[in-house]
Amino acid sequence: MKKWVITGVAVVALLGGIGFAWSNRPRAAPAATGPQQATTVEVTKTDLMNTAQFQGSLGYGPATTLTGRKPGTVTWLPAAGAVIEPGQPLYKVDDRPVLLFAGETPLFRKLETPGTRGPDAEVVNANLGLNGDEYGSVTAAALKRWQKTNKLPETGHIEPGDVVVLPGKVRVESAKISLGGKAEGELMSLTGADRAVTVDVPADQTDALKQGTEVSVELPDGKQAKGTVTSVGTSASSAEGNKNDKPKVVATVALADAGGLMSGPVKVKVASETKTGVLAVPVGALVALKEGGYALQREEGGFLAVTTGLFSNGMVEVTGDGLTEGMEVVTTS
Repeated sequence: MKKWVITGVAVVALLGGIGFAWSNRPRAAPAATGPQQATTVEVTKTDLMNTAQFQGSLGYGPATTLTGRKPGTVTWLPAAGAVIEPGQPLYKVDDRPVLLFAGETPLFRKLETPGTRGPDAEVVNANLGLNGDEYGSVTAAALKRWQKTNKLPETGHIEPGDVVVLPGKVRVESAKISLGGKAEGELMSLTGADRAVTVDVPADQTDALKQGTEVSVELPDGKQAKGTVTSVGTSASSAEGNKNDKPKVVATVALADAGGLMSGPVKVKVASETKTGVLAVPVGALVALKEGGYALQREEGGFLAVTTGLFSNGMVEVTGDGLTEGMEVVTTS
C-alpha cells in the first residue's frame, strides 16, 4: 500500500447518512489547508444499507382498558402481572367466572335461538372445539358441558358479558377497580403477554415502520435482537404542553428474543434504503472538483469522474466510465 500527499484539491470528509437522514446528497467540504497523508484502497463490490433509528421502550406493548359488561359485583380479580390464557377466568362477578375466549369478534347478542349464524357464533364454536358459524343444538350441548365444568348455570346459551373475547392470551397490567365494585365499568388494564417494544414514531416517518417490517433492536444491555412491527397506530398526538413536539404515532414491535431483560430504553433500527452488489469506496476517497461533481484519484495518477449514490457507514456507492472492481484509488480514510 502506497502513501500519497494530496494537495491542491478539496478532499471530501463526509459521514454516512444514518438515523433520520433521508437524503444522500453530500455536503460540500472546505478546501484542505495543508497536505494530508493518504493511502490507496481497492474499489469493492458490496451491499450498502442506510438505517433509520427510533427510540423505544421495552415492555409488554401498549395497555388497553377492559370494561365489564356483566351486571353484578366484582368478587375476584387476577394479580398484576398474571398471564391469562384463553379458557381461563379473567375476573369473577357474583362469584361466577367470566372467562377469556380467543377471537376477533366480541359477543354482541344472546345466542339461544337454533340456526343463528354469524362471526360471534363462530367464535363461540371455535372456543368449544367446534366448527362452523351456526349456533344450534350441538353448540348448546357443548355450552352446557362447558358451563358445568366452570360451575356456571347450565343454560346452553351465552350472551355478552359471559365471556371476554380477545385475540389471544393477555397480561394483567393493573386493576382499575377494587373488589366489591360494580362489574359494569373499567376493570383492569391489559397488555400482550409477550415482551414487546413500543416506539413513538414521528407521523411523517411512518413509512419506515409498516406492519410486517423486520427491524433490529438494540437492547439496554447492548445486545441486538430481531423484531417485527406488529402494529402501527392510526392517530397522531403531541406531548402535552410542548408546542414544538412533532405529532407521533405508536408502533409496536414483537421481539424474537429479549433475553432476560424485562424493561428499559431501546433503539429500533430499520433499513431505509438498500443497494446490493454496487461499487463502493470509503467516503474519504471522494475528491471535490472545482468545476463541480466528484472524482477518484487513481493510484497511477489522474482523476476518474464518478457519480455518488448511497452513503452508508463511511462508504459511498460510486459509478463512472472506466470504474472497475479492484481498481486502486487514493483515500484519506
